[in-house]
Amino acid sequence: MKRDEVYTQKPMDLLRRVILSSTKPGDIILDPFVGSGTTAATAKELGRQFIGIDREETYVNAARERVKNITPIDLSGIEVSAPKREAIKVSFRELIDAGLLYVGQTLVGPRGDRVMITHDGQLMHTLYGKASIHIMAARIQHSVSFNGWDYWSAQKQDGTLVAIDEIRKYVRDIKSGIKKAA
Repeated sequence: MKRDEVYTQKPMDLLRRVILSSTKPGDIILDPFVGSGTTAATAKELGRQFIGIDREETYVNAARERVKNITPIDLSGIEVSAPKREAIKVSFRELIDAGLLYVGQTLVGPRGDRVMITHDGQLMHTLYGKASIHIMAARIQHSVSFNGWDYWSAQKQDGTLVAIDEIRKYVRDIKSGIKKAA
């Protein structure tokens, strides 16, 4: 296989988004085909460590030169949220057990779809039967999958709607010690 058959150049803007959304400052990024050094340069710019590998010495030298001229940027003014996989887990059942949602309560989708919370923490819909918050949202959307946390809202006593994901964030904050239970 010739080198140009596998060569793919990535724009730095794309790499910045990927690196910021999937790593933390100080993490190590491996690029086994360093080429001109775009990934390594972006990593250095964003305060990440990097390892670049290439079988062509010409590319390695070009990448070294490029990275040498990169100055890390100050990211202190950018709020970077933790990846979802690092967030404290909160189940739908926990919202019910905490009394923030209740069995028999109606949840509402953005298009006015209504479902009822069942005793086993599932949702019941007159046409689509019983399923989890995610599967029910997918069924209503005629989709293979859908994030139910983003889809469903609960009606508050004053009639306004609050997304169940906001309720989950409240519980997450309590679990992490940010807020004290009221």
